[in-house]
Amino acid sequence: DRLALEALPEAARIVDEAVFALRLAGIEASGTVCHASLPRIGPVLIEEASRWRANVIVLHARRRRGWRHLVGHRVREKVLRRSTATTVLVSHQVLTEERGQP
Repeated sequence: DRLALEALPEAARIVDEAVFALRLAGIEASGTVCHASLPRIGPVLIEEASRWRANVIVLHARRRRGWRHLVGHRVREKVLRRSTATTVLVSHQVLTEERGQP
């Protein structure tokens, strides 16, 4: 849980920034941070999207190395295969270009 507690402010900041950017673009958006154990990340995302009746799930397509790459890939695969909501993968380049960063 230590990692989750340390990561919570960062996760909340990322969600807030994404929601803010979507709203600025005229898109109705909301988001939340959920706690989940490693094997449950994908299923929890799908459950939350269903509970919110989400039309779209947006995931970051960050390229990672080592075990983090495997975890991220598995989460994306589970969500892409099992969710009934449209799932969009957004690259880091798109996110930083939208913020006016190089």
